[in-house]
Amino acid sequence: MLHLVYYYFILQTSLVLAPALAACGLRVPMISGRGLDLTGGTLDKLVSIPGFSVNLHRKEMELLVESVGCCIVGQTDDIVPADKILYRIRDATATVNNENLIVASVISKKAAESLDALVLDIKVGDGAFMKDIKTGESLAHKLVDIGNSSGMKVSVYLTNMDSPLGQAVGNALEVAEAIETLQGKGPQDLVELVLILGGKLLQLTGRSRTLEEGKSLIDKTIHNGEALDRFKRMIMGQGTSCEVANEICHGDKWKYLPKADVRTNIIANSTGYIETLSAMNVGKVTHSLGCGRKMQGDRIKYHPGIILWKKQGEFVTAGDVIMEVHHDQGDTFAAQSLIDSVKITPNPPPLKPLLIKLIE
Repeated sequence: MLHLVYYYFILQTSLVLAPALAACGLRVPMISGRGLDLTGGTLDKLVSIPGFSVNLHRKEMELLVESVGCCIVGQTDDIVPADKILYRIRDATATVNNENLIVASVISKKAAESLDALVLDIKVGDGAFMKDIKTGESLAHKLVDIGNSSGMKVSVYLTNMDSPLGQAVGNALEVAEAIETLQGKGPQDLVELVLILGGKLLQLTGRSRTLEEGKSLIDKTIHNGEALDRFKRMIMGQGTSCEVANEICHGDKWKYLPKADVRTNIIANSTGYIETLSAMNVGKVTHSLGCGRKMQGDRIKYHPGIILWKKQGEFVTAGDVIMEVHHDQGDTFAAQSLIDSVKITPNPPPLKPLLIKLIE
């Protein structure tokens, strides 16, 4: 099973990995949460799919994992009920990034799933709770120590989040990108992370002898359609109709996924290479569009978000579209903040690797 200690942009990773791992023969019971602070929760993404329910009882969850191989559900009264309370407390008391509460939340859910192995992805950088490697390492060591003492084989990757992962930021937009990745058409950085995290878990569980062999197995399930089939069966098992599941997986996904009425382009104001693209600024604007909650109980919007047409390191000409903001008619947002989040220089910038460190 894989769980992510995440910031706003990488939750589509879970939506790809759970069915891909199930297609490799693993059982993947994923207990996730709603959004916290500026983060968007995995569950907030998935419920943008018509009919999809995250509220399964333990027995329903067990049956779905047995038949399909994976499920993604929320905390309930009979599945880690204490973590549901902790989520609310962390949000209300501005302690979302407290290390000890993160460890308690993650490990309680994973222990409830009775896992043999656990791979975690801790984001480090501008768009993450953990702003520097030292802080990320501190959290990673705690998770490894406590996870191992709970009977799990735990590996933690520190990965770079100075810029957003993938191209989509938002609820339905990230679901769409996850489906495209399961169709073999995902953005390069998202695919790279999926293969590494999934490959590592297959290695930990003995399904592959090496990381490279594990990555190859994950890649195979994506390109032969088995992972997409598991995803379709999972969402049907959690309430989505056969017609909707077939359409979003094999037809026009925007026939049923929520989509925004208006799209506004953010353009490059000079020619050169994108040196930086602030993940934090993009996250704040997306949150302001309604993709996250300002207060507990706020209603989430599923259709707004941002598509990144250009990424860090890419060459742009003045006037090129860098981002496309999806929003409602009449919405106001900090367009200048998005413009300011992009720094363009005349020379190709040095790029940080996606993977920073592995801690076991």
